[in-house]
Amino acid sequence: MTYRYRIACIFLAGFFIDCINIFMSAIALPDISRELQVSASSVAWVANSYILGLTLIIPLSHWLASRFGARLTMTASMLIFSAGALLSGFADHFGSLVLFRFIQGVGGGLLIPVGQALTFGLFKKDERAKISTLVMAVALIAPAISPAAGGAIVDHFSWRWVFLCNIPFSLVTAALALLWIKSEKSVAPRPDIPGLIIISLALTALLSGMSLYADSAHQSLPLGLVLAGITLAFAYVLHYRRQANPVLDLSVLGNAHMRFSVIVYYAVPGIFTGVNLLNIFLCRRCWAGQRAKRVC
Repeated sequence: MTYRYRIACIFLAGFFIDCINIFMSAIALPDISRELQVSASSVAWVANSYILGLTLIIPLSHWLASRFGARLTMTASMLIFSAGALLSGFADHFGSLVLFRFIQGVGGGLLIPVGQALTFGLFKKDERAKISTLVMAVALIAPAISPAAGGAIVDHFSWRWVFLCNIPFSLVTAALALLWIKSEKSVAPRPDIPGLIIISLALTALLSGMSLYADSAHQSLPLGLVLAGITLAFAYVLHYRRQANPVLDLSVLGNAHMRFSVIVYYAVPGIFTGVNLLNIFLCRRCWAGQRAKRVC
């Protein structure tokens, strides 16, 4: 196997692990909610914290890869992912589970942009269609098999194994990254830490406000958090205009095709995840009701 296809295999393996982890963990939410005694809306933070960690580390991935090299960055990515999965599987408190899922998301978020940039850089422009096809295949196959795989694990074992079962695969991917990727470093501009802090606070406030809205006795707190998130988002826009190397480059949205792609990218996974999450809880409730009738 040539070097570029080895890199492609590492990236696709990590991308598959990351995708299947996002969707498969949703199957375990009803069991987590019941065992850790949290509400259905609060337990969504098991997924939200993972996505938050993944989102926040992506802007720093280029600087980290330039500073420490792609080999160490991608190896560390899968090791952090494995540690987060192990800690999540043995978490006894909901707060610690959310924290460990955030750590796991940080690990998963490091691999995607670094692996994608490294992979596409090794293929010529006319050859990138093949890799793009494989990436899209992984993005479609992982969500398709996740519900069945997660359901089988939860039914026969425990929700904890939804996280623990990822560890062997992520460790193998880490080993391959350490063995196959050549050690290279480059100079990268200093990361925009203030911008990253603003974005982190904005996303956290928005996610917290929307998560608390359903269970809050007084709507002033969640609405205040949402308003704070929107205010921080506008604050980042002002910061972006004064920053030479912003952590999030908003100029790409000036392209109409790019704007449409971003809308589709966020809308389709959001709708897919939301519908599946509702189905999981509704099916679990129906199943529990039918079981109660049989017992009576």
